[in-house]
Amino acid sequence: MRESFSKQCGCGDVGREVALEFKRANVKFLIIDREPESSSLARDESVLFVKGDAIDDEVLLELNIEQAKGLVSALPDDESNVFVVLTARQLNPRLTIVSQAEEERTVRKLLKAGANRVISPSKIAGHRMASIILRPSVVNFLDVMVDGAAFSMRIEEVPVETGSPLVNKNLREAGIGQHTGAIIVGINGPDGRTKVNPSAETTLSTVPIRENDILIAMGNEEQLKHLRNFVRHGR
Repeated sequence: MRESFSKQCGCGDVGREVALEFKRANVKFLIIDREPESSSLARDESVLFVKGDAIDDEVLLELNIEQAKGLVSALPDDESNVFVVLTARQLNPRLTIVSQAEEERTVRKLLKAGANRVISPSKIAGHRMASIILRPSVVNFLDVMVDGAAFSMRIEEVPVETGSPLVNKNLREAGIGQHTGAIIVGINGPDGRTKVNPSAETTLSTVPIRENDILIAMGNEEQLKHLRNFVRHGR
């Protein structure tokens, strides 16, 4: 396969949800699983399964891991996830790797092995359940905005690529809102962390935009389309 795919290792409960989200987003992906026939997605002809063991580096090489854009390691035990992450990182230094971790003590190991982000399903579930009780309106709003289904407005990320005319300008100087109608609600650095101006007297509009930043934007499809062109070409 010469196309750039996201690889998913393991298709249990977590892996299934990842696959469904990729499918909704029209992202090309494949699933590596020891027993793909046991998955609830096995009958879905639009989902590409590869029978094999993801901890085998030969399997990853055969599937062109060097050309993959991302990898999700959702195997049932932490030790296997550490091994997959370590192997994948060695084979493709540019790969974006996300792994799950059942034990909190494994998170650091996965990050050292090369994972960009580590997710604890139980921790995420706990936070979400508490948030629904504490901030139900906020959770409902974010669900609608991120999912985008049956709603004209949504939240997307727009990368600031090399050569963008917005580099070194702040949001106020760039005039994104006036030119595109989209609203910038956050700026993330290349490492994925939210950029926060250290001065409490300033606002997001004064934070300078740097090369490889990610703009977190809210708008409808047309506004987001204009934003992507504006970030790329300045018009």
